[in-house]
Amino acid sequence: MMKTIHDLPFEMIHKIFLQLDIIDRFNLICASKHIMDLSYNVPIFFMDVALILSRLYKRDLNHLKYGQVCFSEVNDILKRIKKFPGIKYVNLNTGLKQGSGLVKKLNKLDMVLHHMIKDKYKFRVQAIEFDYMYGGLKSEYSLDAYENLRHLVIDVTNKQYDEYGHALGDGDQYPEFSNQSFFGQEIWSKLETFVYKTDDLYYYQDKFLKLCRNLKYLHLEYKSPKSNSYALDCDNLLFDIIIGNKSLKYLNIPVNFTKTMFNELLSQLPNLEFLKCGMVEDDNSTNDCISNIKHLNIKGGDVLKSVPKLRTFEATTMKDVNFRDIVSMSCLTQVNMRLPIVILPHITGFGKPFLNKENLFDVFGNLDGLYERFERMEYVEFDVDPGPMLLYYNHIDTSNSDQVQNYILRSMAHYVNNNNRLKSFRLNMRSFHRVYKCHNKWYDFNNHPLITLDFAKYRLCEVIYYTGSDYESIIKTEYDDHKKYIKNQIK
Repeated sequence: MMKTIHDLPFEMIHKIFLQLDIIDRFNLICASKHIMDLSYNVPIFFMDVALILSRLYKRDLNHLKYGQVCFSEVNDILKRIKKFPGIKYVNLNTGLKQGSGLVKKLNKLDMVLHHMIKDKYKFRVQAIEFDYMYGGLKSEYSLDAYENLRHLVIDVTNKQYDEYGHALGDGDQYPEFSNQSFFGQEIWSKLETFVYKTDDLYYYQDKFLKLCRNLKYLHLEYKSPKSNSYALDCDNLLFDIIIGNKSLKYLNIPVNFTKTMFNELLSQLPNLEFLKCGMVEDDNSTNDCISNIKHLNIKGGDVLKSVPKLRTFEATTMKDVNFRDIVSMSCLTQVNMRLPIVILPHITGFGKPFLNKENLFDVFGNLDGLYERFERMEYVEFDVDPGPMLLYYNHIDTSNSDQVQNYILRSMAHYVNNNNRLKSFRLNMRSFHRVYKCHNKWYDFNNHPLITLDFAKYRLCEVIYYTGSDYESIIKTEYDDHKKYIKNQIK
């Protein structure tokens, strides 16, 4: 006899309903009175107006026109949400670009939602997220009303700019978040998660970050309208603010540290598991700290001796990074790094070395065991840089971009075929294009005439030649998605 959902125990129904979004829940309400009663007894933990519109109209909001949206339908959904218990994560992001005809209307919808939640759920809400388009966060909507707010996400990087880097549109839509009157004072001391993405170069320091003392997750990011990212040197004030949050587990901050600061940071934050920062500059520090940090993403620096238990390592440049330190890192299974082409034979085992032992030792030190260590990697992304040390290319014609590219691809294919632990591999050719100005070449491993991949390995591999704003690293950690992290923290 076939069972229906009515025959399932409530505990199982509860788990099923928690996996559904708001539109699915409303569709269930229409199925039967019994299902409606069950649904109204299961909380909607995550609330997002933009998601409601995207689901209703099955389109990106930026592709919707004002007249295509039935706002009475959305208002009706918001009113019916009151019947559900326990909204704990409110996302007020619109995801809209400036100039969209929906902006003002969505702001009103968000303010309706915010006001309704503030009145009904102010003791339950634990997480709020909003972007620069949301203009309703003023004194009458003070976040201090949410007594149990622990997670705050602010994203003001979606603005549009003219050719001179000046923001387009109504300046009043870009809130001055450094003005503490919008937030009050109590919110900061209670926060456990703070994500702040901005294009304001001086967004942090003594404005509000100094009030945070209990953060476990801190993500600070800024982007210039004319470049993807910046990294400033960390000053003493910001450094003191960071190490004042002794419970930090995740720290993503776009600043450069001296090696002395880096070691002090690791020693002062014993719970730190994830760190992303800029360069770690050598200042002749002799006080190396040994940390249990699991994940490290840096622009460069000689720091690997301080983090022997790394599981993942990313470096956008390899400046001052000692490859020989990787050999002894037994826990490391995921890497994303830029490689000078002369070191490829010692990692992939393909072809004869570019350097003799004396020159190799002078440049990189002792690399014995490096090939065996990379054989045990599971997730690997390489950006091979053919630029450095051109004088050592004694068996490749460096004026011939095809020869250089073929060598890189064949070397990587050899590595993939001989690594039995590999789960995913990506070859990033952006440095190759930067050196050779080749913007019209594309090969995947299996279609290259000189390469044969084992059939079982083919699906593990990809070659990319460009990295846009939506580029995601091959590295996977438990901290990748702040939304997922916050949802796991909400009680």
